[in-house]
Amino acid sequence: MLGRPDVAAVRYDRARGVQAPAHAVRIVEADCIGCTKCIQACPVDAIVGGPKHMHSVLEPLCTGCDLCIPACPVDCIITVAPA
Repeated sequence: MLGRPDVAAVRYDRARGVQAPAHAVRIVEADCIGCTKCIQACPVDAIVGGPKHMHSVLEPLCTGCDLCIPACPVDCIITVAPA
């Protein structure tokens, strides 16, 4: 990963703490205005798109953190069960 043998990737441990059911988000593309606020809010870069263009969520990368939902000024982001 980082080119360092002493650093190993650690998987997310859902057994720790209180967890919401696994889910992802989806952008209602017809309502997206291309403001890029959701892209800026996503900590894992699971949203792609450009300014003034429609955005899409890469569902396999989405962790379901929901940080993009309050960032959206037109409320076009919805939660869905993962595929």
